[in-house]
Amino acid sequence: MIKTRVEQRWKSPDVADHYDSERFESLLGRLYHRLQCSALRRCLRHVPGGSRIVDVPCGTGRMLPLLVCYASSVIGMDVSDAMMKHARRRLNGQGRVCFVRGDAKAMPLADRSVDAVFCIRFAMHLKPAERSAVLQEFARVSRNHVVVEFGCDSRWHRVRRLWRSLFFKVLRPRHTYPKSVSKQDIVAGARGAGLEVCGWQWTQRVASESVFVHMRKQEVPARSVGD
Repeated sequence: MIKTRVEQRWKSPDVADHYDSERFESLLGRLYHRLQCSALRRCLRHVPGGSRIVDVPCGTGRMLPLLVCYASSVIGMDVSDAMMKHARRRLNGQGRVCFVRGDAKAMPLADRSVDAVFCIRFAMHLKPAERSAVLQEFARVSRNHVVVEFGCDSRWHRVRRLWRSLFFKVLRPRHTYPKSVSKQDIVAGARGAGLEVCGWQWTQRVASESVFVHMRKQEVPARSVGD
């Protein structure tokens, strides 16, 4: 994926070994995971059953068991072999899942080769130009559906983020990725990639900036005779 410090950390075997335990094994982590799964299920209701899906980056495969329930086949794609090692272990030989090492900005998939692209906990790491490039790539490989988790900015979330940063600054240093995006910018970015936003599924609107944005390929108007 994008050549940044985040990518280098993501490739680290040590980070992969501790990724789930540091984020999702505490009480709050387990609650957040359940809320994410609930939001993802609401998105999946609008994706036809039996679809071919790619999850990029799939990380340790945390969402793959849920995606498999709705899909005929799932591709778990990641730039990190260390993360995919954990994903393979989690899926334990599940036949409907294959793993491919790949970059979200240049996916090793043909045009319109999957029915849906899912991208979770990644967009908040990207700069605007990187985000645009990734959305264009998702639109290229998908026949119809693209679902991306964003950190969505608003007046309430800015106040919440300020209090949260002050709280953690007092208690302990915390590495954050403050690349939240306004709803207007999300819609504009989708349109720039040839996608249309058709649904917003919040993880927990008051307590979290996380929102799963369901997008579909824009219909290309038919050309009239003589054009």
